[in-house]
Amino acid sequence: MIPPGKTPDPMPVPMPGRFLSPLLDFVHPQRCVWCGASPWDAPWYPAGPPVAGLRPWDRTHSCRRCIGERLAADAGEDPVMRSLDCGIEARGAVWSDRDLARAVGAWKYHGVRGLAWPLGELLEKAAPFLLGDLPNRGPHVFVPIPLHARRRRSRGFNQAEILAGSLALATGGTVRSDLVRRVRETGQQARLGDASERFANLQGAFRTTDPSTVSVPGADLVLVDDLVTSGATVGEAAAALRAGGLPTARVVCIGLARPG
Repeated sequence: MIPPGKTPDPMPVPMPGRFLSPLLDFVHPQRCVWCGASPWDAPWYPAGPPVAGLRPWDRTHSCRRCIGERLAADAGEDPVMRSLDCGIEARGAVWSDRDLARAVGAWKYHGVRGLAWPLGELLEKAAPFLLGDLPNRGPHVFVPIPLHARRRRSRGFNQAEILAGSLALATGGTVRSDLVRRVRETGQQARLGDASERFANLQGAFRTTDPSTVSVPGADLVLVDDLVTSGATVGEAAAALRAGGLPTARVVCIGLARPG
């Protein structure tokens, strides 16, 4: 976990990973989660600096072409933004689609941890849009949507915290993982198709830190998540923060579901 108020420092790729990845690609070639290509078929997206949850042998599982297409589509899209039912504006790097949902699912649920690098870049490249027009011009405070402690131990990382760290590195902001916590374990939102079920699943799931111990003067609080669909998760987290005197300025994510 990134300590409260600290911006993560970039680090070089660990030496074991430089040797393990090529060996693994020779014995068991990785495949691009977007198009299925192997490293021998197309230029490959390079591994980046170590981040939480990554192991020395993790690989990116993305070719440059597919990530480039995503970035190009982002540049040509209409603004990826909409107002959530909780009244907070959400902005995404791209509109969600089946391919992005599959990639994020592979990262979170199927051990494809190296996707943290290309997915983090999608968010970093969109940072000027994601954070534009916020009330305060000072460094932003990024608040990742928390996982329940049991799920975090099982998964080995919190994807929202990794994404918040990427934004902090790109913008000079700070990550505050201590401002809100998940006090009740909930079922996976992705498995609930009905909006009412999603909202009911998150009722009372979050609790904010004791306001008397928090100091974020003059900063915009920005909630960070991977995908935002109905807005139930971020809405409940924002409500917990608001109850503690910490209003959320905006929600940002990799993929945002289109209105309707």
